[in-house]
Amino acid sequence: MAKGRKTGGRKAGTPNRATAEVEAKCRALIEDPEYQTYFKHRLAVGQLAPALEAMTWHYAYGKPIERLEHAGPGGGPIPYQWQE
Repeated sequence: MAKGRKTGGRKAGTPNRATAEVEAKCRALIEDPEYQTYFKHRLAVGQLAPALEAMTWHYAYGKPIERLEHAGPGGGPIPYQWQE
């Protein structure tokens, strides 16, 4: 391997086979109409395991994007004072 250069292996960003297989299986499970019916039932009766359900959705579709907005009073700009 040359110093500072990648000379072998997968290209950057290529998921490994195990990750791709888990994603495909979770996606197939979530898209199954029977699973969706059972999911709705468990949600309605309060028997949903939140951590497992969230992890299944995460593996199937990825982590949701989190956005954080900063605003001043009343949603306006943030006041600041320049100090020299």
